[in-house]
Amino acid sequence: MPFVFSNVEYCDMHFVYGFCDANARAAVQEYQRRFSDRRIPSRSVFTRINQTLCDTGSLPSVSLQPEREVVRTTNTRENILQMVQRSPRLSTRRMASRIGVSRMQVGELYIIKGYNIWNQATMRSAWICATG
Repeated sequence: MPFVFSNVEYCDMHFVYGFCDANARAAVQEYQRRFSDRRIPSRSVFTRINQTLCDTGSLPSVSLQPEREVVRTTNTRENILQMVQRSPRLSTRRMASRIGVSRMQVGELYIIKGYNIWNQATMRSAWICATG
């Protein structure tokens, strides 16, 4: 599955592409200069955005699933465990939506930790064990 950028990133790319007079090579360099903290798209991404806008009148398709393929970090794990402490009855789907990860990542955390995600008492103790 190809990697998909967010709508904001696509808009910024299109702006930079126009700023560089539709020169994709210059657009890549300018985009990297302006947005050094983001992943840098290839030249073909800039031309594809422009072509898609001309053909369809909208940005390329943005899928949430690829954007949520985020490497699990300590912060994500801590956020999940804190959310369990605050709202132990909260579903994995709602937790995932609020944190911005897939619900499978929420479930996998508990499987990795050896907790039964469906047992609320275990989920409460999971937070205590993880922080304590």
